[in-house]
Amino acid sequence: MKQLLTLLLAALCATGMAQGAVGDTFTAGGIEYKITSETPAEVEVGLNAGFAGTSVDIPASVVNGSITYAVTAVGSDAFKNKSSLTTVTLSEGVKVIGSHAFRNSGITSIVIPNSVEALGGFVFYGCNALTSVEIGNGVTQIDVYAFNECANLKTVKIGTGLTTVNNAFTNCPLLDDVTCLAVTPPTTSGTFGGTTPKASATLSVPLGSVSTYQTTNVWKDFGTIQVYTPTSVHTLAESGIALRSGKNSLLVTVPSAASVSVFSIIGSKVYDKALPAGTHSIALQQGVYIVKVGKVQEKIVVR
Repeated sequence: MKQLLTLLLAALCATGMAQGAVGDTFTAGGIEYKITSETPAEVEVGLNAGFAGTSVDIPASVVNGSITYAVTAVGSDAFKNKSSLTTVTLSEGVKVIGSHAFRNSGITSIVIPNSVEALGGFVFYGCNALTSVEIGNGVTQIDVYAFNECANLKTVKIGTGLTTVNNAFTNCPLLDDVTCLAVTPPTTSGTFGGTTPKASATLSVPLGSVSTYQTTNVWKDFGTIQVYTPTSVHTLAESGIALRSGKNSLLVTVPSAASVSVFSIIGSKVYDKALPAGTHSIALQQGVYIVKVGKVQEKIVVR
C-alpha cells in the first residue's frame, strides 16, 4: 500500500511538472516562453535577453513536455534592443504585441496578422532599418509612440479594424505612402507629426471615404488623399472583362450582365449602371478613374 501511494504521488508530481504553472518559463526553438494560462494552455513570448540571432519565427503553438500551448502574445520588451534581429514572422493566433517588444531592433519589414488586436506603446519605436509595415484587420488600437522615430520607414498599410491611433508614426521623415482601410477615419492626435512629411505624402483610403478623411483632423493634412486600389481578387483575363481607354471615354467589355461603377480618384461616383453582356462606351472626361466590375477593381487613365 505504501509503495502504491509513493508511485501515485510521484505520478502527480511529474504531471504537475509537465504542465507547468502560470509564470513558469521554458525555451523551445531558441525562443523563451512564459506560461500565461494553464486552462486553456497558453503562453506569451517572454523576455529573450540572451537572443543574438537574425530571425525569429513565432509559431501559432509550441510544445513543452506533453503539453501543447497556444502562443497568444509577444510580451513586453521581448526583443528590445536586439539590433541583430532583422526578420520576424508572426503566426495567426497571436493577439497582443506588448509594449517595447521590438523597440530599437534591426527589423526591416513587418506584417501584423489579422489575429492581432492590439499593439503596445513603443512596440517598434526607433527601428531605423524598418521600411514597410502592414497591419492586419484585427488591430483596433495602436498605442503611443508605436512606430515613432523610424528613420527609414516609407510605406504603411493599416487594416479595416483600426479605431484609435495614439501619437504613432511621428518623426518618420521618409514616410510618404500610407494606406488606411478603415471606412471611418480612426480617432487620433499627434499621429504623423514632427518630421513626418504629411503635406507631401499620399493617403489611400476606401471607396466612399475620401471626403470624410479630407475633413478629419490629422488625416486631412495629407497632401494627396485618394481611393485605395487593391489587387483584384480575379484578374481581368480570368474574369473575361476588358477595360480600354478611348478618347474621352471608357470601353468596358463584360462576358455577362454585370454592375459597373466608376469613381474619380478622390472617390466620387461618376457612373453606376447594370450592363448586359457586350462592349459598352462610357463618356468620361480626361483623368484617372477607379472602375469596379463585380469583384474586379482596376485603375485606368482616360485621355
